[in-house]
Amino acid sequence: MLERRHHSPGFNEHIDLLSDEQRIAMYDLSNYGYDLAFVRTTGHLKIAVLRQGDSVATIDHFGEVNVNPNIALR
Repeated sequence: MLERRHHSPGFNEHIDLLSDEQRIAMYDLSNYGYDLAFVRTTGHLKIAVLRQGDSVATIDHFGEVNVNPNIALR
C-alpha cells in the first residue's frame, strides 16, 4: 500500500509565501474577521485563500482581493 504524507505548513510558513501586496491586503481583510487558510501555488503565481465562517476571499499576487471567488473548499 502506498502511503502519502503531507506536510501541513503553519501560519508563518504561509505568510512567508506571500508577496508584500498580498500581506497588506491580508492584514486589511483580517480587520473584517478573515483568517489566512492557505496559499495555493500554481506555477510562479500564488493565491492566498482566507476564510471567515462560510465566506471565502482570495488575494492574487498583486494584492487584488476577490470576496466572491469561484472556488470550492473541502
